[in-house]
Amino acid sequence: MTNHGIVSGFPRSGTSAVMHHLKKNGVPIFYQGEHADEFNPQGYFESPQIMSACISGNAEKMLDSLDGFTFKMPLPHHLQWLPQKNRQFFVIWLDREPLLSAISLRKLNFAKGAKFQSPVDELAKNIADLRAKSLDFLSSHPSFQVLRVPQQELDNHVSAIINHLHPVFTGKSPSLPSVHQILTRFGHAAHRFARSGFATTPPEILAQREATCRACDQWDAAALNSTGRCRKCGCSTWAKLRMATEACPLGKWTAVPPSNSPSAI
Repeated sequence: MTNHGIVSGFPRSGTSAVMHHLKKNGVPIFYQGEHADEFNPQGYFESPQIMSACISGNAEKMLDSLDGFTFKMPLPHHLQWLPQKNRQFFVIWLDREPLLSAISLRKLNFAKGAKFQSPVDELAKNIADLRAKSLDFLSSHPSFQVLRVPQQELDNHVSAIINHLHPVFTGKSPSLPSVHQILTRFGHAAHRFARSGFATTPPEILAQREATCRACDQWDAAALNSTGRCRKCGCSTWAKLRMATEACPLGKWTAVPPSNSPSAI
């Protein structure tokens, strides 16, 4: 089994910025020239040989040589051409509003000498359609584990991105607490939750908790059917965040005081 990291989403969605962060943090990346310019001062980090090999159906040997590396594929519909047998792909998916991507892409293409570009609304619709199809493909193929990152919040998610790619450059996932420890903690959490009258987390506090976990390097977005798990305590983040009585094991958020905890259903 070989492990590969992929940075994708669509052009002008922040894929180059992710590659720059990975290089800066010492994560092994593969690229064929940075080619920096005014639109990407830190470089594009493109890999045209990989794209060409995928399209021609000759990517097997190239991927064999890239075990443990992360590379960029900014056209997400090309992911379907990657050979999946005995491979695991850890995808960093950049989310950006299609209209903003379309505006930026048109500007870039015109600056590079393009004589004609599709109207911005039409280009945005094409981007949205291709993204939707690509995400459907990824969700239906277990060879792909996806971490979705909002482009506008990229700088706050660098730790989570590196953590998601951990199995790629180490060959193994970070260790979790033992099953006995997880079950013991679950028992205590369930007891506290029941004693509170099943008090749930208010929506505004839940949103804050979710944002904190998503930016944490201990959050595993792909675990438990992509509902998320905290590697520090081993808990389902989907469940724990919603229990008003629970607190982050790293102290990043606390239990909701009883007076602010509405009774559960």
